[in-house]
Amino acid sequence: MLWLVRLALPPAKRPSMARPAAGLLTFVAFVVLSFWLLLSNFVPPTGNRFLDWLREDQYYCLLVPLTVPVTLAASYFTWFTKMLFQRN
Repeated sequence: MLWLVRLALPPAKRPSMARPAAGLLTFVAFVVLSFWLLLSNFVPPTGNRFLDWLREDQYYCLLVPLTVPVTLAASYFTWFTKMLFQRN
């Protein structure tokens, strides 16, 4: 069906294939981080080294999700100062 959309739309309005991949990556990251933060402490030891490390971790389970708002704030301030510099 996608080939029909590609034929009907001009090149500038064709859907990008990067968007579904980015959406899937975002969903997987959300599921892994949610498990890491909320559910990993309630799971019994499994014998899997990675899952047990997630279960016993006290540092990275908070550090990794907190990098997202810090990165967004830094990106915003970078953009804001760039706009101030360009317009003055």
